[in-house]
Amino acid sequence: EHGDCHDSSIHRFPLKDRRGRIEERPVLISADGYHGLWSFVDFDKVLEGRTSKSQLVLGQTSPLSQYEYAHSHTFDERNKLLYVFEETDTYDIAVWNVSDPTQPSYLQSFGKTDIPVHNGHIHYAEEDNQIYLLVAYYMAGFCVYDVTSSSLIEEVGSYATSKDTPSVSGLPYGAWNLHAQLGKILVSDTDEGLQIYTLRTDSPSVSPSLPPSSSLFPNNITTLEEYLSAFCIAGNMPVELKNGSIKRIEDLKV
Repeated sequence: EHGDCHDSSIHRFPLKDRRGRIEERPVLISADGYHGLWSFVDFDKVLEGRTSKSQLVLGQTSPLSQYEYAHSHTFDERNKLLYVFEETDTYDIAVWNVSDPTQPSYLQSFGKTDIPVHNGHIHYAEEDNQIYLLVAYYMAGFCVYDVTSSSLIEEVGSYATSKDTPSVSGLPYGAWNLHAQLGKILVSDTDEGLQIYTLRTDSPSVSPSLPPSSSLFPNNITTLEEYLSAFCIAGNMPVELKNGSIKRIEDLKV
């Protein structure tokens, strides 16, 4: 109905059933693109074949500006907070309390001036009981925010993922995707390819898990089977990561 959905994810929320009892049910969170909002959809009813908006949509966020693109989001499961990423640089990142998905409550927004944001990932640092928001921030690179307290958010680390060279097309460039898995943070850069990082939370600071000169993978498709069975990276030779070093493999299957 809204024209497009850029990203979506499914999470479980306590919801009332038809008899008024509370039960955990799957809710699809949809970033509704040019409609500028995030929708919360009763996924059980999707599976039942329902199509009416009134039957499917439990609640929606409110647009925060006249021009915004609801691009992506990440969910803090512990605190039921949704961090949303708006790609046209109007407010960049906003925080919503979605403990009740039928009535999302706006908390605050934050970000950088004149730099669009792409996406992020919530990281729970068990060793120091902190919560970090890992962000692919285009020209600003890979940025880390301490979001342990949603009222005291601060940037605590960053790493420049690409050279400070304007894009020929005039479009945003730099860190444009990010995922954390098995203790590693994978950041995709439009110019430099895939980069693999670790997060030192004792500082906290961001550091590449390999030397920058060897942690970048320029252009052909291979598979980093060590970390994600179906995660494709860009590289001009087949490689895999073994114990913190790059090893060439002549016949790595894709």
